[in-house]
Amino acid sequence: MSKLLELKQRVETAEGPDRELDYEIWAALHGWKIRRHGNTRFFQTPDNYNSVRALRAPKLTSSLDAAIALLERMLPGWHIDLRRYSDGWYARVQERSYAVQYPVSAQFGNAALALMHALLTALQASTLANGEGE
Repeated sequence: MSKLLELKQRVETAEGPDRELDYEIWAALHGWKIRRHGNTRFFQTPDNYNSVRALRAPKLTSSLDAAIALLERMLPGWHIDLRRYSDGWYARVQERSYAVQYPVSAQFGNAALALMHALLTALQASTLANGEGE
């Protein structure tokens, strides 16, 4: 199972904001690993195995601003469709040309989770379309 699929499934089952999930999404989308020393987390970069950075991940599953900023960085120029209905938040992302659209995300309790799901769905589909496989 790919890391994107695993993270997408974790977002789907999240009951609310989850800092551990924030760290894992941030690390995966940057190609980093998380290393722990006691209660402290560090990012480990792939270009230098011994290089670590103190872990500072945005609140991707609770902050709408952080979720939008990441989505805009990962999918520049894409449209974001975010809607709130009586049963929860739904999100979809699509290329500006509308040539590629991804399905609307499932129901989520907050907007940030809905956007993270939409982002991971688009990135996973893009990876598959480019032949990078699961």
